[in-house]
Amino acid sequence: MTALRARAKAVWELAADWLLAAGCFLFSLILYLQTMAPSVAALYDDSLEFPLVVHRLAIAHPTGYPLYTLLARLVSRGPWTNVARGVNLLSALAAALTVALVYLVARRLVRPAKVRRLPALVGALALAVSPVFWSQAVVAEVYALHAAFVAGLLWLALHWARRPLVAVRPFSLLLAPPARRGPLFLPRPGLWTRLPVGVRRFGRRAGAAYRRALPAVPLARRLQPHPLIYALAGAFGLALAHHRTVLLLAPALLAFVLLVEPRVLRRAALLGPERPGWPRWRQLAGRPIVLLVVALAVPLLLYLYLPLRGSVGSLDGTYENTWAGFWQWVTAGSYGAFLADNPLARDLDAAFYGQLFWQQFGPVGLALAILGLVALAGRARSVAHLALTGLAFVAFVVFALIYRVPDVEVFFIPAFLLVALWLAAGLDYATRLLRVRDSAPALRRLQAAAGVLLVVAAVAQPLWIAARAYPDVDLSRRWIVHDWGLYVLDEPPPEAGVTVVGLLGEMTLLRYFQETAGAAPWLETVAADDEGDRRAAVEAALEEGSAVYITRPLPGLAGDHALDAVTGMIEVLGELETIIRVGAPDDEAPPIPRPLDAQPVPGLELLGYGVHQHAGHWQAWARLRLWWRAPGGLDAPLKVSARLLAAGGQVVAAADAEPVAGAYPTTAWRPGEVVVDAYELALPAGLPPGEYTPLVIVYDPETGAERGRVELAPVSLAAHPVLPPRRALDAGLARVARARFRELTLVGWTPPGEGATYAAGEALPLSLLWQAREPAGGDWQTSFFLEGAGRQILLGREPVGGPYPTARWQGDQAVAQWPALRLPAEAPPGDYRLLMRVERDGRPVPWGRGPLPGGSDLQLGRVSVVD
Repeated sequence: MTALRARAKAVWELAADWLLAAGCFLFSLILYLQTMAPSVAALYDDSLEFPLVVHRLAIAHPTGYPLYTLLARLVSRGPWTNVARGVNLLSALAAALTVALVYLVARRLVRPAKVRRLPALVGALALAVSPVFWSQAVVAEVYALHAAFVAGLLWLALHWARRPLVAVRPFSLLLAPPARRGPLFLPRPGLWTRLPVGVRRFGRRAGAAYRRALPAVPLARRLQPHPLIYALAGAFGLALAHHRTVLLLAPALLAFVLLVEPRVLRRAALLGPERPGWPRWRQLAGRPIVLLVVALAVPLLLYLYLPLRGSVGSLDGTYENTWAGFWQWVTAGSYGAFLADNPLARDLDAAFYGQLFWQQFGPVGLALAILGLVALAGRARSVAHLALTGLAFVAFVVFALIYRVPDVEVFFIPAFLLVALWLAAGLDYATRLLRVRDSAPALRRLQAAAGVLLVVAAVAQPLWIAARAYPDVDLSRRWIVHDWGLYVLDEPPPEAGVTVVGLLGEMTLLRYFQETAGAAPWLETVAADDEGDRRAAVEAALEEGSAVYITRPLPGLAGDHALDAVTGMIEVLGELETIIRVGAPDDEAPPIPRPLDAQPVPGLELLGYGVHQHAGHWQAWARLRLWWRAPGGLDAPLKVSARLLAAGGQVVAAADAEPVAGAYPTTAWRPGEVVVDAYELALPAGLPPGEYTPLVIVYDPETGAERGRVELAPVSLAAHPVLPPRRALDAGLARVARARFRELTLVGWTPPGEGATYAAGEALPLSLLWQAREPAGGDWQTSFFLEGAGRQILLGREPVGGPYPTARWQGDQAVAQWPALRLPAEAPPGDYRLLMRVERDGRPVPWGRGPLPGGSDLQLGRVSVVD
């Protein structure tokens, strides 16, 4: 048993680091897959460009990223639901590999000991959950793979440093010289004399240059570099075929090599041992310097992907398949301007950068990183480690500081990686200082307690950062870009001659779905970021007889053409997106779903309306289309507020905008012209099925004064039972609490406005969002009352869910409720607490949050009643 235990212990010591590195990889991969974007995640950045580039095998923006494109193509061929998901998966895999490599690198930095694996694990965990690094692990971006290369190069360098040279076999020096003699590294004399004179002259000059650069070294002094240095050179070449900023790591690697074993860069090592039995050409090919150059250069041949795919080109069409165009693209010559100025860059101060590092690692992590830096500087054997990490950190930080781009945070990722390594070294150093030694019992207990607290704080810090960052980096339900792209492609009629003109990001999204999902193949897209170019594209398409649509207003277009809204404005990650048809004025009204004869404002006729409900993965909208006509024209600008009212008159959805998404103001309307307007009413989560009343209010955009309104006939809407992600809940509800009432959960609510006052007889606004964890049987009722000044005032009582009772709910369904509450006419002035009580079959149901009970009455807010 003892021998078996000893053998198991020995096996564990040999395999522990690799097993723990695999554990880091799996943990990180599960985390990133859990939060990974399921499809295209952005509209105006590289994470939209790369999926289409990978699908087409086109050329990405400079420097082309051939390695990333080919790897992403390989990964995206899996059984994924869409190409973008496969490309996102590559980022998750690369980020998880980075975390595993950081653990292995940290193990090399800290002093090897059986119990010193925890600091390396903490360092890897700190990087894995740092918000900026995490955010790049869940989208189609190049920075996670770049970080993997940086970590891999550091690991190879540290691993090589354990044995930089290998012994030259002495008997190889005793072998007889080759029988065939002739010019060094040239063919045998017979063949040599038959070569053209120019070839022989070139050969002699090349041989002479080689001998001058690398003069002969006595055989006894020849050295043999460890083969890992060739792997290091090859990995550096691969990294350079991916992202050019890996060049910033080169000075640190060179300094590290010189500090570890300077003889590696001398002639004795670069020439390597003599191989008398080998042919001359093989001796030349086997020289270490030749192998280093080949290992570094061969991966760069991946850049031949650009001219090979030059016929496909880049998405913006700017790549020129010439030598000048190739060189300009590979070197990113046009990006040199970002080192001087960029109108899109942000003006950032030192406080921003300090806060950036603080957000990634917190006070405990940064303190340990500083301590780790001090520990490396204080150990004579760690000077090379300090030079490797320190020089690399300075290079990456200086570049990120002077590179003026909007997303400057991602260029700090290699610096964050190095801070995580210092964090591990600092934790190792601190735990050694606090290790219990022979001293007074009280001091030993104090040291042990301090060590335990330090480890707990070091582990708790990244966990707290992860919990705080999770709602922001969790893109597992970011479907808005995906849903909007498919919605837009569904709107133009399926006919030839349809052209959509918009920004490059918008058109890239439409092209992505056209090519990967086969959506609207008849539709032609024209991308132009400049307003003048978009206007010229519109005019050219109209001259060709195409039906033209634009994605945003164009100055001056309303004066020359009539505009109709195809969709309203939908917010897509902070940008309002729409589709507008450009055409000729039409005085004849088309078929209208619900004709109407109304005049909300003198001189403005509302001819009819239509409501179309459509839904994405977790968002839903009701598109309200309005047909307007101004028989005599309008002299004043007007704005429209489109609203959707519940049965009790509560506003459940609203959208305010100038007509036709602000592209066609009423002062530009031609007399008698029929104008089609549209508004997208974002339906709240949990909307129950039923009748809802559209309300159209016309008002002055400058003063906000109402000019008129029309209440339309009710329309039937289907339920919207999907619960949105946490960020959407926070934006839509004033309080997210998840209060449990047995089978039901009150996800959150929006109470009457804080600081607002209400008079007796007024209605109190309140919205609730419920979720059924499982079907709820019985009669569920809610009571609302005010409590204060020693009195209770009953405001109302109605079923849970209002007109949509719990008996109709399904498991996990979200249900919104807008209670009809009104202050009694005799309500005395004062400050009150607004309470809610839930009853089931006449008995109060206590509420709780998590494992903690909360009581029978839940406080929703405070209400101030005035005379």
